[in-house]
Amino acid sequence: MYVVAVFINRTQALQFAEVLRRMSVQCNIINTPREISNSCGLAVMFQSVKLGRARVVLNSGNFTGFKGFYNKKNTLNGAVYERVN
Repeated sequence: MYVVAVFINRTQALQFAEVLRRMSVQCNIINTPREISNSCGLAVMFQSVKLGRARVVLNSGNFTGFKGFYNKKNTLNGAVYERVN
């Protein structure tokens, strides 16, 4: 399963991904899915087992544009996103 980190600021999404990569967390920069946000932007997707490291990165940086973490579940009808607390 994957987690998608959503930002309202493209620059912060790119910075977040860079810090994750420096911590050896493989991640992909993706377009923010419409199911999560109606604004266009970038999000960062990574394996759910790395959520703990992602939280450390989020708490140690100045990511004021962070909107939330969402679990991505693939179904027969497409992807479903569920907010992570």
